[in-house]
Amino acid sequence: MGLTIRQKADRIGTFRFVSVYLMETLARWVPTTAELEAKVLFGRHVWDFAQHADQLGRRTGELRAAAQYSLRPAAGYFKVLETMAAAPGTPERVSGFYDGLLPDLDHQEHEHAPE
Repeated sequence: MGLTIRQKADRIGTFRFVSVYLMETLARWVPTTAELEAKVLFGRHVWDFAQHADQLGRRTGELRAAAQYSLRPAAGYFKVLETMAAAPGTPERVSGFYDGLLPDLDHQEHEHAPE
């Protein structure tokens, strides 16, 4: 059996929450990152996540939820986001974000995309 409209909106709202959280995390990292290459890369991804969050937010409105609706992910996944956001240095940030979180997020979005 397929998902209800509300379940689809909740899934998209959760992905929107994650996109906004990551956008804000990267934005906080930019001024505290010494390496110019990483700083520029983080800045580019702030824009990408802002665009993604906006697109997801428009879609929630199409699914009869509030426009720009967000839903916090499960506690375990949110803890992963918080841990990654607290990464102290550039190597930990780059590794955690690009080697860990982004591939997992891509997998989650493809695995749990509403029909």
